[in-house]
Amino acid sequence: MAIATMTSKGQLTVPKTVRDDLGLGVGSQLSFIRDAEGGYRIEPVSRPVMRLAGSLHYDGPAKTVAEMDAGIARALSEEYR
Repeated sequence: MAIATMTSKGQLTVPKTVRDDLGLGVGSQLSFIRDAEGGYRIEPVSRPVMRLAGSLHYDGPAKTVAEMDAGIARALSEEYR
């Protein structure tokens, strides 16, 4: 069981095991959802992937799917050396 302690300012530190399980990082948001019995469920706030549109800038010619796949494969092979 993971436990968090609230500070005098109402802040909580989410235990590392919980952060890892929920995939939380800096800037992540949590939603507190009240259930019918009066308890709460805590879930990460998901954001539509389209909010990322335009966040990466590339000024060259468009890449083909095959070129993108090759680039991903190359990066993965370098990462796991």
